Order: sequence, then structure tokens, then C-alpha cells
Amino acid sequence: MKKCLFVFMLLVIATLITADGYAFRCNGDIISQGDSTSSVYSKCGKPRWQETVQMTKGGTFGGQVDHRGSFGGQYSEIIETVEKWYYNCGQFDFVYVLTTKAGQVIKIDTERRGTGKSQCEGN
Repeated sequence: MKKCLFVFMLLVIATLITADGYAFRCNGDIISQGDSTSSVYSKCGKPRWQETVQMTKGGTFGGQVDHRGSFGGQYSEIIETVEKWYYNCGQFDFVYVLTTKAGQVIKIDTERRGTGKSQCEGN
């Protein structure tokens, strides 16, 4: 019984630790996927660097099968334009990359270790 309880507690702790796997702290506030860009801006301030990039989202095949059973057509990629915001959270943290679309954070990544003083401070 004690062993089952111990295993259960380990699973609960592991779940809590990984719950914010797609988040980071900025000036004491948590930034997560789904947050609005205005909320991020108010909590973290201006990003160190911003860029607009195009990402391939997928694609579609168009065409038809001819009388011999061969498919003739072309592949068209679906491209979406997103913004990437970079926050350098200092030498004891990381550089976080927030991918935003339509005013919302859709992805959070770490790029490398941060350098110098943290720039993840709110207004």
C-alpha cells in the first residue's frame, strides 16, 4: 500500500513539474501559450528582438488521375506569416522565443542560454 501511494505521489509531482513546460517566468509572472501579445508586452516589456517569418503549415495536392491510372498534378504549400519575439532572460536563464500569430502566443521555445542582465522585466 505504501509503495502504491509513493508511486502515485511521484506521478503527481512529475505532472506538476511538466505542467508549465510551454511557459516561462517574466518578472514573476508566467507567460504561456495562448496568452495575448498585449499581456506579454505588459508583463515582460518590449522584446529584445522581433522578426516576421514565414512558416510552412502544410500543403495540398491538386490534380486528377488520368485514363492510365497515373496521378497528374501539383503540390501547393500552405504558408503562414508569424512573428517571433526574443526575450533574453539573463545569464542564469535562457533566451526565450515566443512565436505569435494574430495577437496570441502559439509557441514558446528556448534558443540558447541567456547572457548578461535579465531583460525580462515588466513596465
